[in-house]
Amino acid sequence: EPAEDGQCTCEPPAVSNSANCGWYLQQEWLPTAYQWNANCACKLLGVEGRNSATAQCVRRFLINAHEGNNYLSDKEKEDLKDASPFSPLVLFKFAAVVHQIHEDAYDACCCPGTVAPFVTWQAVMFLLPDWLVPGETVKDWYCQKVAWAVQTFGPCGCDQW
Repeated sequence: EPAEDGQCTCEPPAVSNSANCGWYLQQEWLPTAYQWNANCACKLLGVEGRNSATAQCVRRFLINAHEGNNYLSDKEKEDLKDASPFSPLVLFKFAAVVHQIHEDAYDACCCPGTVAPFVTWQAVMFLLPDWLVPGETVKDWYCQKVAWAVQTFGPCGCDQW
């Protein structure tokens, strides 16, 4: 049964601690653009519900899914290290995995919304402003734009995000 507008579909599971969004930047196996974009999406800067129970649940689910081997094997993660962001491994295999992880996170965390379309996940693998260079701090204003994209293309649909 669909949730009322803005209502979560259930009570999200309790999360013992908030996820460290900087985790994405520390994973050498992740495509660089994805590292930066995932870090920003995780923070949800400028979004009222960024500290809600659903947001905390989704953050934790996503990082746990990336850390584990249910979606990608260690070998696939190793292969991603040197893969071009335009390779079939990244644009089709990894983008599909990331899309599925987000769908599973929304289901597990009671989000009635729909994650962004698959083509959006493909773009996240390589879209990165030219001025961002490895080792720099992710700028808050860039992260606010990424959070806007989350809100526009794939919001949770409850808890003010």
